[in-house]
Amino acid sequence: MFIICFYGCKKTDEVNSSNSNTPRILLLEAREFNYSVFFHYRDRAVTGNIGQVYVDSATFDLTISVHPDATPNTFQNVITAFIKNIQNNAPSVTPASETYLKPDGGTTNWTWIPNPIGMFDIQNIAIDDSVINSDSTLILNFNSDVGFTAGFYGLDLPEDGGVHFTVPSTQIPDGLPASTPGPFKINNKEQEIGDPNNGMYFKITPKMQ
Repeated sequence: MFIICFYGCKKTDEVNSSNSNTPRILLLEAREFNYSVFFHYRDRAVTGNIGQVYVDSATFDLTISVHPDATPNTFQNVITAFIKNIQNNAPSVTPASETYLKPDGGTTNWTWIPNPIGMFDIQNIAIDDSVINSDSTLILNFNSDVGFTAGFYGLDLPEDGGVHFTVPSTQIPDGLPASTPGPFKINNKEQEIGDPNNGMYFKITPKMQ
């Protein structure tokens, strides 16, 4: 007992629909969806202190293609996806240098060591489960090929003197995956996923078809 709905063509085929608890299964038409994506990652405590804000960002075009399932009568669709026109932006820390008070009355200064790559260097997309959920939502995972943690020069100034130190930038061999913090719904509406002020944030804008 199913009510089968076809998104887009607005055709509804009812099978034994007298039961009010009949499940609804959404089937997208076989088609292509194109989007412009803006991603940024924001860390407001990159040094372990609230103050300096680390930002890493990228823009790219996303194409999602919907295909009928290869297995007959499963009431599902599968998708493929790819990205292109990728622009990974150099990260920033604002302010680049900041001094923090310590409990003992001294101070610690942190000065960012710039690098051109940052923690994210997005190169491709991976879909963990290519079968579309019944509500046509997906979690999108954008993969990097390399990444680097933020590095800092430091100056610790306790009451009895000062100590210079360095927190070096460390290579992340495969970079960090940029994953949508919540589900993305396949449609032609602009979507914002995540908190623009903290953590991972995506703005996904449909292109004119």
